[in-house]
Amino acid sequence: MLSMRNSKNNVQPFTATSYAMVYGCAALLVIILVRDLPFEFSMSTQYIGCLLYLAIPASVLGFTFYLILVDRLGASNAAYILVITPIVALSVLAVFEDYHWTLFSSLGLVCVVIGNVLTQRKKSLFGKTTRPQLQTD
Repeated sequence: MLSMRNSKNNVQPFTATSYAMVYGCAALLVIILVRDLPFEFSMSTQYIGCLLYLAIPASVLGFTFYLILVDRLGASNAAYILVITPIVALSVLAVFEDYHWTLFSSLGLVCVVIGNVLTQRKKSLFGKTTRPQLQTD
């Protein structure tokens, strides 16, 4: 995994995040130009506030903290944060945005929980073998 290689080469998470953001912006610019999409910007306070939130804490800090987690716990253990994110997001929506649970969102939540339980099992469901551990050397 690229993140593990960066850790071995002493590339700091903020540096890796900076490069990832530059590459992401360049890729989006190419897509915008190729598809001839309009580039629009609103000067409203709400738009700028949301943009700053998405750019700084939600993207830069979130990605950097995830890279730090990968460095400290390993990729396989840090990946559980990606699995738990939908549960947190739906719970926050239910509390703050008056989200109403549907059959599909409830089934999705059940699938996420079952998936977490199955991946945390030490013994295999289909035999005597145990889950292989990833090497981080």
